[in-house]
Amino acid sequence: MLPSEPKIFHGRESEVMDILRLFQRATPRIVILGAGGMGKTCLARSVLQHAEVCGRYTQHRYFVACDSATTSLEFVALIASHLGLKPGKDGTRPLISYFSDSVPSFLILDNLESAWEPPESRRQVEELLSLLTDINHLALIVTMRGEERPEKVMWTRPFLPPLQPLAQSAAREMFFDITDEIYDLEDVDSVLSLTDNMPLAINLLAHLADSEGCSHCGDRSVFHAG
Repeated sequence: MLPSEPKIFHGRESEVMDILRLFQRATPRIVILGAGGMGKTCLARSVLQHAEVCGRYTQHRYFVACDSATTSLEFVALIASHLGLKPGKDGTRPLISYFSDSVPSFLILDNLESAWEPPESRRQVEELLSLLTDINHLALIVTMRGEERPEKVMWTRPFLPPLQPLAQSAAREMFFDITDEIYDLEDVDSVLSLTDNMPLAINLLAHLADSEGCSHCGDRSVFHAG
């Protein structure tokens, strides 16, 4: 089952449009980069469920969360399992055949850094990405923590810059969408100053404010304690 479109999603409209423009020009191969908690997965989910993308790829859209794959073998097995392919010694060949023999498809590999960052698996992961992007009718989006793109792939230009913190107006909208109470704007901005306008941090503190009030969020030790 595909993940739903994020219901609370602010401040990334320009990034969504940039990605959709790449889809209009060709079969794109895109990397969404940024620090942890910056909203890379939400951006990918928003594109995945966008009307233009749904109309183009219908049921041939795939979203694979790669968090649990820390080796190249686990990475291949995870994608194959998601597609319903039988496990085997060489999982790469049936995986490539599946997409090669398919109609135009769209694959998202979320949090790829788990498999790509270990030096012992990086080369094999990049080899698989290279094989996947050799399939002319397979669109690919990869989300990764950091600012470095995997090699051996001709990523679609112009590159997306790494995601930055939300603008203050978008951060406020996100906060108000989560909280039930109406808070003074000065109090809200005080809470947001603890988050550096990073979406994940805003989400955590907004839920804390919703249950315990803005004043409780003013203690940095509460935020750092989770």
